[in-house]
Amino acid sequence: MAVKYSDAVATIAIIIAFGSAYFSYRSSTFAERQSVLAGVQTRPYVRYKPVFEESGSDKLGVIMIRENLSAVPAKTVYDELRTWVDGVSSGVFLVNRTGDALYEHHNGSSDLPALPKELSKAAIAGKAKIMIGTCIVYSSLSSADNRRWEVRALYSYEPKSDLPTVQYIQESAVEPGVQQCDSAGLWSEWVQAKQQSISAQTK
Repeated sequence: MAVKYSDAVATIAIIIAFGSAYFSYRSSTFAERQSVLAGVQTRPYVRYKPVFEESGSDKLGVIMIRENLSAVPAKTVYDELRTWVDGVSSGVFLVNRTGDALYEHHNGSSDLPALPKELSKAAIAGKAKIMIGTCIVYSSLSSADNRRWEVRALYSYEPKSDLPTVQYIQESAVEPGVQQCDSAGLWSEWVQAKQQSISAQTK
């Protein structure tokens, strides 16, 4: 049976329409992915962490490092830290609101007050567990970018190692108006995350 010219034209039009729709979908998906990638590439990545310095058997110093892992300059809005010894916190915390500018490969640092000798000796001997929880709110240094992020992290001291062990870290975007964060719940957040992980593994 002969195919009508009009039917053939209609079929070709349908094929072209579907093809155009598929191409548009693929193009929009690609554009969306490119937008996400561009957002990742045009933002800073800030970390606030301790570095430990052992001196003999009874001296343990702590240097707090603020570092930007991105080539995009950052500005710290607020940061604070707390310490836990064997899961118990003194409730004391240190705060910084100076708004430091952070550039890639140019870290900011500050020394914590000296730890008591008895605590330092016990920690170095592996008889006490020192953990430092930090939170930091930061933004791009550019005034045209109002995005802000928060990083919450819990680090532990390991004898004979300057670098801390990362026990828990959580980064999230926050509202542009956010001016501070709270490190008080970091230890309990870490415990809860561990319990959830163990529960998931046993199922």
